Amino acid sequence: MAVPKKWIAVNAHATDPLSNGTADGIYVGGAGNVVCKFDDGSADVTVPAVAGGYILGRVTHVRATSTATNMFALYN
Repeated sequence: MAVPKKWIAVNAHATDPLSNGTADGIYVGGAGNVVCKFDDGSADVTVPAVAGGYILGRVTHVRATSTATNMFALYN
């Protein structure tokens, strides 16, 4: 992934997509699980993430059931 041009704080929600559209990845500031949906239309995926880690992929949703904190959607 290229260096992101924009970082937008994630407002995890039960049903709504990311407010700025499909992200190129998610930065996770605080460790936990990230429950997300990718743009391929598949079912939600739970991704365990470490503090300071990244989830790479075209993410459309971050669910409110995520336990990770300080998440940012990354855009190129």
